[in-house]
Amino acid sequence: ILGVVSYRQSNQINQQTEDLYNHPLKVKIALGSLQSDILSMRLGTRDLMLADNDLEKQTAVQLIEVSAVDAQKQFDIIDACYLGPKSDVEEARNTFIRWKATREENTKLALQGNIDKVKKSVYPTGNVGILRDQMLLKIQKIDEFATIKEDSMYNYSLKLKESLKIQLILLVLS
Repeated sequence: ILGVVSYRQSNQINQQTEDLYNHPLKVKIALGSLQSDILSMRLGTRDLMLADNDLEKQTAVQLIEVSAVDAQKQFDIIDACYLGPKSDVEEARNTFIRWKATREENTKLALQGNIDKVKKSVYPTGNVGILRDQMLLKIQKIDEFATIKEDSMYNYSLKLKESLKIQLILLVLS
């Protein structure tokens, strides 16, 4: 009986660990990478504005494009693992797509040498700046939900530990 109970309890602990790993933890890791990609894209835009030659421009555009591709991968991971409303992820992704399209217009302007328009656009009051802030708020909403879910799962694991401990004690005493 002790062996069967121990086996069952081990499975419960394992399931709790898998749930924590496959959901909030993966979402948090993907959100961190997504935010890094967004910062890299912003840095690439600034590098592009400061570029003095074609090689520097090409390097900046390449950084932007590589980061954009990785950002899409991170959204796919978040979409697959997020336990909250799917609309949270859809809204964040759609805002990212709008931000990316507007930022791509800035890339064209920068390559044409129209840096002043790009600067106005990336300020917090510009097209790109406004979309960026909206996108970051939507990403923060996902992060906050994942944190709440993570805390909830951790608290459940503490209760599970106590419950399993009491079961074992009662089984051994009987």
